[in-house]
Amino acid sequence: MNFTNAAKGEFTGTSRFGTFLIEQGEIKAHLYNQRINDSYHNTFNQIEWLSSTLTHINTSDTYGMRNAASIACPQFVKVNNVKITGSNQQH
Repeated sequence: MNFTNAAKGEFTGTSRFGTFLIEQGEIKAHLYNQRINDSYHNTFNQIEWLSSTLTHINTSDTYGMRNAASIACPQFVKVNNVKITGSNQQH
């Protein structure tokens, strides 16, 4: 991910392997290299639900001191109306 306009919270990012097309609760295809261009304002206002299962994300960057730190985040989030601007073939 990169910021295209940090002051406005606009970002761009590409998924690699963990994106799936889901229709009526069933996985229909594996989507490769989805390009997303959006803003945090729009994204957070489009959240439909957060999973109750949490996962821990490592935030430590102190490799020499081994000062471990992490944040707990929902494992899954459903966001509606994501602005997908490019993709590769479905598999």
